[in-house]
Parts: sequence; C-alpha cells; structure tokens
Amino acid sequence: MKNFYKKSFTLLCIVFLINHINTFAKNDNQNKLQSAISTPTKFIQQDFDVLSYYPKIHFVDIPNKKINAENTITFVWLMRTDTSKFYFHLRGLSIDSVFYNNKLVPYNKVGDTTSATYHFEITPPKLDLADTVQVRIVYHGSMTNEGGVQAWGGVHYQDTTLFALGVGFLNNYVCTTEHWMPCYDHPSDKALFQADFYAPEGYTVISNGIGSLVSKNNGISLWRYSLNEPVATYLLTFVIGNFEKLTFTGANIPIIVYANSQDTTASNYAFKKTPEMLNYFTEIYGNYPFESLGYVLTKLGSMESQTMINFFKPLVFATYSQKDSMNLTAAHEMSHQWLGNSVTPLDFRDTWLNESFATYSESLWKEHVLGFQSYLLEQENKMTKYFKNIVPLEGIIPLYDYPRTSATSNYPTTIYYKGALVLGMLRFKLGDSVFFSTLKSYLNTYQYQNSSTELLKSFFEEHSSQNLTQFFDQWVYKAGWPKIDITLNVDELPNNKTILHSVLIEQNNPSDWGLFLDLPISITIKQSDGNIIDTVVAMNGNALTIPFNDIPIDTVLINKGNKVKTLMQLQSYKINNLLSVQSNVPKPIHFNLYERNLSISLPEMNDEIQMRIYDYLGRVSFSENFYDKQEIFVNLQKLNQGFYTITLINKGILIYTNKIILQ
Repeated sequence: MKNFYKKSFTLLCIVFLINHINTFAKNDNQNKLQSAISTPTKFIQQDFDVLSYYPKIHFVDIPNKKINAENTITFVWLMRTDTSKFYFHLRGLSIDSVFYNNKLVPYNKVGDTTSATYHFEITPPKLDLADTVQVRIVYHGSMTNEGGVQAWGGVHYQDTTLFALGVGFLNNYVCTTEHWMPCYDHPSDKALFQADFYAPEGYTVISNGIGSLVSKNNGISLWRYSLNEPVATYLLTFVIGNFEKLTFTGANIPIIVYANSQDTTASNYAFKKTPEMLNYFTEIYGNYPFESLGYVLTKLGSMESQTMINFFKPLVFATYSQKDSMNLTAAHEMSHQWLGNSVTPLDFRDTWLNESFATYSESLWKEHVLGFQSYLLEQENKMTKYFKNIVPLEGIIPLYDYPRTSATSNYPTTIYYKGALVLGMLRFKLGDSVFFSTLKSYLNTYQYQNSSTELLKSFFEEHSSQNLTQFFDQWVYKAGWPKIDITLNVDELPNNKTILHSVLIEQNNPSDWGLFLDLPISITIKQSDGNIIDTVVAMNGNALTIPFNDIPIDTVLINKGNKVKTLMQLQSYKINNLLSVQSNVPKPIHFNLYERNLSISLPEMNDEIQMRIYDYLGRVSFSENFYDKQEIFVNLQKLNQGFYTITLINKGILIYTNKIILQ
C-alpha cells in the first residue's frame, strides 16, 4: 500500500509539473509549443513530456565498457501537430532499432557530434494518435565520455570500477547521461527512473534510488533500481565494482556508503557525521525529499547524483589522515539533494542556484558544528580563494549565464565561491528568520520541479516584502565586486593615544561595473580601554563618511566583524593624521557661522578646494568645489537642524575639519 500511494502521489506531482512548466514558455515563446529542441542554456517548451525511463543494460565487457541495451521511454504528448517530433540524445553508441508503441519506426540523426544539440528525432506514425507513448530504443557499443583535456562527464573505467558521471566540464552539451542511455538529456524534463543492470556475478551494481540483487542466472546477476521521485537525467548514475556496504544510522533514513574493502577504515571516519549532517539539513531545508541516500567512492571527482552521490576517493583519505570529520564535500553534495536535485534549474544558465547554495551549505554546516565565528571564517576563506585563485584563472564573470570558455568551463568555480558569499549577504539583508523560513518554503513549493533565478527572486521578494531587484542585478546578473578605499581621520597625540574622528569609505569601481548599493560595510573598532564597537553601515554611493565622537582607539578593522562577510576588495587603508597634516598647510584664519551663513578664509590657497558637509549619519548633506578662492561663503538654510561635520580637502588631503550645530 505504501508504494501504491507513493507512486500515486508522484504521478500527481508530474501532472502538476506538466501544468506548471508551461508557465516558463511565456518568456521564451509566448506560451506556444515549438518544434525546436532546447539547448543547454535555453529552455524551449516541447510538445512532449517524458514520464519515465526504463533501461535494461547488459554489461558484456566491463573493462572495455561494452554493453547491449535497450531503453523504454514513456512520454505524453502535451500538444501534437503535424510537425511534432519526439527527440532523444545518444552519443558514442549504435542504435539497432526504434519502436513507437511496439511498432518499428524510422529515426533521423540531427546535426553532428560537434553540435551542442546533436540528437535523434522520431516522427510519430500518423495513425497512432495515442496521447501516452512508449518508445523503445535498442542499442549497443562501447560507452564513452566527453573526452578532451578534462574528460569528466560520461562513462569511465578506473581502479577496476566502471562508473558514470552526469555532466561534463568542457563539452558544449553539458549533460552526459546520453553517453550510456538514450534520453531527452535536458534538466527541464524530469522523469521517473527504473533500471535493470545485468553484470557478471561477483560485481556489485549501484545506482539511483532503492535497489537490490534480484536474481542470478548462468553467471549473470540482475540488479534492479528504481526512483519514486522525478529526476533530471544528468543526475543519473551507475557504478559497478567490488564494494563493501557501510551503514550509518542516527537520521530518519540510514546512509549507505559503498567503499572498497581497503577503504572501509577511512570511510567509517570520513562519513561518521553524515547522520548529524542529514538531520541538520532537514531542519533548515525541510524534510529529506527522497527515500534513500548514499555515497559511492570512485577515483574521479564528486557528483551529486540523486540519492547516490559519487564521491572522490582521495578526499576520503585526506579527511582521514587530517582527522577532519567535518567533511565539507559530503555536506556540499548532500545539500544538493534539496538544492539542484529536488528543485532543479530549468536550464544551465541557472547552474549557480545549485552550486552557490551547496557551497554556502558548507559554511552553514560549519556554523552548526563549530559556531557562527567558524561560519564567518569559512566565508572569509572562500572570499580569499576567490580573489587569489579563481579570478586570475576565470576572469570576472557573473553568476547567471556566464560565458563558457576553456577557462570558465560549464562549472566555473566563481559560481561556487562568489555565490556562497552572495547568499551570505542575502541572509544578512533579510535576517535569519526570513531567509531560512523563505528558503524552506521555496524548496517545499518547487519540490520535484524546475526553477529559475527569477522564480527564486520573486519568491524571496513575496515572502520578505522587499524589492530585491537591485540586489540580484548587482550580485547575480552583473560581474564584479566593490573595490573599497578606507581613510581613518585621526589625531595622533604625543602620549601615544590615537583619537578617531571619522572613517571615510570610498567605492572606486571600474565604470562598467557601476556602484554597488546597499552595501554592508562592517567596521570593528577596538578602543583603548578594551571595549569593542562592532557595527555595519550601508553604503549607497561612491563615498561615505562615518563620524565618531573622538574616541581613543587601538585598531580599526574593515569587514572583520561578527555579523556579515561582504564580498569586497579592500584596495587601500590609510591613516590621515589631522594634527600633522594641518600643521603643514595654511590654517583658516577665520571661521564664522552666523544665522546659517558660513564663511571661511583660506589665504594662500590658489587651487581647488572640495567642501563636504556630513550629517550625523555620515551622509553628504552639502558638496561643492571652489576654485582659486581665498574666502568661501555658503548659505546653509536648506539643511535640517542637527549636528554636522565640515571637511575641506585640497589635492586629496584633508586640510580642515570642524563640527557645527544648526539650530
């Protein structure tokens, strides 16, 4: 009964998905179904929707990756016209025959293997008007991978293990399940999955979902796996090898780890916190969306395959040797089960939604185990790596719809590290309660469906009652970051005391980046008496002066506070000693304020003088440049009552400051 209700619920979800996904078509094609195939970076609504895949794969030569196989694809026509076609992808394998509802039909190859949209198409028989269709594709050959200098996506045989990874870094088609199974290999069309794997006895076969050894016959073992929730094809995997099965309990479901016998000691240590990890992510993201969860160790990278995570074996030994049971990679890939797997991007322009959230989940996991200071330190480490290692390699690119070059690849590290910092700033902007409750609601609302950057933005706007257009424009859609210059205006007294008058913050970005608004700048001041001032100010222009009440200080730190880590680059940090500066420039011989008429005499000053008047919040209330003036006259009638700070700057040097009260 449990499986019956589960499958009924899943079918209802799919019906909802079919209805919901049509809303995306309004942007690209005005809600009209089209006959063009989607590209990796452009979703196009299709005439069909895939409901399920059922491959049956016989592994006839494991080291050489040879198979004889068939795959039954069940789909429904959403709209059928005279030009409607069913599309599927397959690379490196030979098609023997194609059947449409058990009838042998012809198929056409479209494009060549250099094309991002290389695929096959089937024209439905005119006399077969069924809405629900089964296409069975019989095929064989040696499975391949994307190849090239960084062959990652596709099928590999390494360390006596045969395994598949679902995406490629340097190919132009991204999804690589088509290297072992014919499918509509695009993230927009999620479907159920069941698979029969026939392998020589002695091997363990591991795949997505719930599985088991069904039978043995003439030296061949049949392993069957099934997923009762929709999956994007790029999240499918299989692994064949000799494995020990480790079980970790303490969460709502057991976590299974498959490791070679010689790897079990290290694996038991590396994955011992995963039940706590699952409980924590369930707390902040909502109920775990699938029926099973596991990791399988392979020698080529980690991949968030749905319910069965491919895990990079060398990381297990690094974790064990360093006695670092935090295992941030395990946390990263586990969080993907919510962020990327349950809720999946509509196309790969939105890949940052997966990787930014998963990388940010690493910081959240550290916060859970070690506290908020550890979270801030992890965010700072990510920012340091971004500026030091990533930007020089990948250049300056946005999170959304970034350029795909040999340097950036399909998965640039920018979307991991910069994205994690951006999400930390969004959390600060909204506050913990709103951020986490909205995220949990978002993941529940779009469970088993597709989403996009605009949907995420709109959802957070609705639930926070804030306009996030500026935030997403400057941090997600555009490239760059704020470049900040800091000037401390102080008096350095003879008794080794330093008195802080104000902090000048300037934003000097390249012109094509523009200004970053509502920018949180953390200022931490350690006073001479040991007291700490920890504050965050919002910057909304190219300059901001924060006045202080002439407090004695030891140090002033920027972006080192206890509230937020801002993605910014501190270009310069200067200390401007007003006493020493003013002793070297002509002093005003006359300062007078009468009935809001301000006059200042500056003899011997025959070039430009910049006057700025700041209110008590550090906002510029008056600004004007004077040229070759020895006397300055200013009427302050338009200013409100209150405290103000006057500054005069000549050739970039502060030459005069004073405080006034307007009644």
